[in-house]
Amino acid sequence: MKNNIKAFTMKNQRPSFSSLALYAGALMLGLTTVPDAHAQNLCSGNPHRSSSFEMSLGSTQLSVAGDAQYHLRGDLAWFARSRSPFRTGIRLGWGHLGQSSMTSAASSSEGNPEQEVVESRYRLAMNTVHGVVRFDPLVGAFRPFVEGEVGVAATAVDRRDFDRLGERTAYAVPSLDPTLQYGWSAGARIRMSRTSFFVLRYGTQHGGQLDLHSTADPEGAFDLADHQHHTGTIGLSFGF
Repeated sequence: MKNNIKAFTMKNQRPSFSSLALYAGALMLGLTTVPDAHAQNLCSGNPHRSSSFEMSLGSTQLSVAGDAQYHLRGDLAWFARSRSPFRTGIRLGWGHLGQSSMTSAASSSEGNPEQEVVESRYRLAMNTVHGVVRFDPLVGAFRPFVEGEVGVAATAVDRRDFDRLGERTAYAVPSLDPTLQYGWSAGARIRMSRTSFFVLRYGTQHGGQLDLHSTADPEGAFDLADHQHHTGTIGLSFGF
C-alpha cells in the first residue's frame, strides 16, 4: 500500500519593507512636521518673538483739496519682546515736505550804510510719534502682520539765519501745527538671516487737518491737508 502523505514545510513571508525602514520613515515624518506645526502655533507659551528694531524709508501721500502730494518719509520703530502674537512698540516718523532759502538786506549793527546779506534757510517737515500694537501670528521665514496705531502728527517750519560769513545768527520755529492721529497698517517681514528681516508696510492714518506751507513762502499763507494720509515704506528689521 502506497503512502500518499507528502511532507510540507511552512515558510515565513517577508514583508515588502522592514521594520527598520518603517522606523526611519516615521522619524523623518516627525522631524519635518513638528517644526512646521510649531512655527504656525499662534499662542505658544515660549518667547519666540524677540524685541526688534526697524528702519524704513518710503513716502507719505498728503492731499490738498483732492490733489495728491507725495513726500519722502523715514521711520524708526522698536517692538518689545512678546510671548503672544500681539506686540507693542513705538514708531517715530519724519516726512520731508521741502526746503528753501531766502536772502535779505539788513543794516550792520554799527550803523554803516553798507548792507550785509543775511540768508534765511527754511526746512518744512511732518513729524509723527505713534504707539503701535502689532498682530504678528507666525514665527517662520515669512511673517505677515497687521497694526493699529495712535499718536500725534505735526507739521513744522524751522528757520535758520546766517550772516555773510556763513555763521548762524538765529534759529526759530515760525510754524508748528500738531494734531491727534490714529490708523492701521499691514505688511510682512521676510527673513534674510537668523536675526534680520526685510520689511514691507502700507498704512492709512486719520486725524485733524495739518498746515502745509509753500517753500516759496514758508512763513506766509498755507493750505490745509485732508484728514486722511497714506504711507508706504520698505526697510530692515533686526531682532535682539
